Amino acid sequence: MAKVVRYLICFLALAGVSAGCNSFLQTVPMAAVALPHEHEFRRGNLIFHNDAEVSENHPLFLELASFPEQVCKKLGLPVTDQPIHIHLFKDRVSYEQYVQHEFKDIPSRRALFVLRPGTTTQKQETLQVLCFWGDRIQDDLRHELTHATLHGILHNVPLWLDEGLAMYFEVGIAAQGKHQRALTALEPQIKAGNWKYDLDRLESLKEVSQMGLVDYYEAWAWVYYLKHSDAANAACLHGYLKDRLRPNAPATSLQQRWSPLGTVPGQQLPEYLKKLLEERSTWPHG
Repeated sequence: MAKVVRYLICFLALAGVSAGCNSFLQTVPMAAVALPHEHEFRRGNLIFHNDAEVSENHPLFLELASFPEQVCKKLGLPVTDQPIHIHLFKDRVSYEQYVQHEFKDIPSRRALFVLRPGTTTQKQETLQVLCFWGDRIQDDLRHELTHATLHGILHNVPLWLDEGLAMYFEVGIAAQGKHQRALTALEPQIKAGNWKYDLDRLESLKEVSQMGLVDYYEAWAWVYYLKHSDAANAACLHGYLKDRLRPNAPATSLQQRWSPLGTVPGQQLPEYLKKLLEERSTWPHG
């Protein structure tokens, strides 16, 4: 006997950026490979399910406890207490065995965010993050928790913005979005003056398969520019996100909200990024 479940899945790519979110239809057998369950404890609205023998007071858990709340505050969004279940596999092998069994068509990824739909008995959707103990676990969990936080309270989150915000916050709250690897990846085109940034194109992308690595880096660049270039741009971003708090939020573009400001969206972005390259030596490394 099989069950058919529709999931919203966000996954972190091996290259270090998220490969996006997608509506995914998968038939799986009822007797699924087990999720981590040996140790369970709660920190804030995060419920950790862990198979490794790691102290509940591990610095990772203590840092993440307030992470969703800080993301909401940084974006001017209401703080939610909706539980997010974090399933930590003891190693990559057990993690990949579960993912391959449960989501057969997904390429290998370091981490996943899964939004499981509500049921007749449990109306609320279940937010899950799947990850394993590895060298990049801290960045991976921050990235996927950003997805989980956004999808727990917002509706119609555009793909590019979902990924840009996840990259912005994966470096940690204290870093304020200063993503060394993203900026360095864009550096050759920025310096050559031939970077063809295009918010229209980004906003038109609806499927993960349409996004390449440069699209994730550009999504981060737009988010960083909006957050830090000036107060009007930050207010535009925050207002755009607040529009999506309503269940029937219109699927408008960011540029539609930007136009009343009387400026060409992102006209100053290339020069702004050149200035970021000049100050990059002061940024956190990662």
